[in-house]
Amino acid sequence: MKLDGTLDNLFDYLRQAKGCHGPHQPCKERLLLQYGRAFEPEALTTDELSLLEGHAARLGTPLEGFERKQCFFNAQRLVTAGPDGPLYCEGYCYPKGGIPVHHAWLTLNGKVVDVTLHDRETGEPVLGEFTTRLYVGISFETRLVRSEMLRTGSASTLLESAMALEIDNEGSVTHIKHEHGHR
Repeated sequence: MKLDGTLDNLFDYLRQAKGCHGPHQPCKERLLLQYGRAFEPEALTTDELSLLEGHAARLGTPLEGFERKQCFFNAQRLVTAGPDGPLYCEGYCYPKGGIPVHHAWLTLNGKVVDVTLHDRETGEPVLGEFTTRLYVGISFETRLVRSEMLRTGSASTLLESAMALEIDNEGSVTHIKHEHGHR
C-alpha cells in the first residue's frame, strides 16, 4: 500500500497497524500514537555538526560511512559514542510516495540526524534538513539506550517488546516496561 506522504496518512497507517492485538500486547504503533512526535526539517549549526563528527570519529567512521539497513545499530552506537549530545529516536520514517518503515535515527536539539537512510536527491546522510520523507518517533535518554544494549547484548529496536514507557518533562523515554517484566 503506497501512501501519499502526508502526516495524516502516516498516523492513519499507525492506527491500522496489524500487529496491535489488544491492550495487553506490545504495540510500537500504539506507543507512537500516544507519545510520538513529528520532526520538522531544520539545518544543523556548525557546533552541532562538529559534535556529531566527534561522536562518529570516536567510532572511526565518518557520518557518511555508516552501513545501510542497520538503523538501530548505527543510531545506538553513535548516540553512545560520547558523553553528551544527541538522543536516540525510534519510530517511522515515511518516504513521500512510499511505505512507512520502522526506523531509528538521532535527534540533536530536536533536529533529525539519519546516518542510515541517505537523502534520495543528494546521497548524503540527513543532517537536520530533509524534503523527501517524514519522521515520527520517540526520543530515548542515552543512559536508557546504554542499559538496554547491555541488557540485551545487542543494538536492536527498543519499541518492539515495550508494553509501556515512562516519559520525562522533555518528552524523552526514561524507562521501558517490557512484555516479560524487564525494566
